[in-house]
Amino acid sequence: MKPNFTGALAFVIWYFLITPPVEHGLTDAVDKDAPLARWTTEYRYASLNKCEAAAKDLKMLVPMGPEEVPYAKCVASDDPRLE
Repeated sequence: MKPNFTGALAFVIWYFLITPPVEHGLTDAVDKDAPLARWTTEYRYASLNKCEAAAKDLKMLVPMGPEEVPYAKCVASDDPRLE
């Protein structure tokens, strides 16, 4: 008897997210405490390693650049905090 693998395969995509801007005010400040559902998806990756490598490269390119880059992170597409 052959085993029956009918279960759904979970396919996870990794999102590189950056913080949203502060909703009120005239500055370029970002809301680092905003829920992840409000963060902006900049890129999508097939693996956490690729996402983290890209995040590291981006942070090295703009060490004194946009304020939101220090508040960027890789998050799995099935993370419940994105809902």
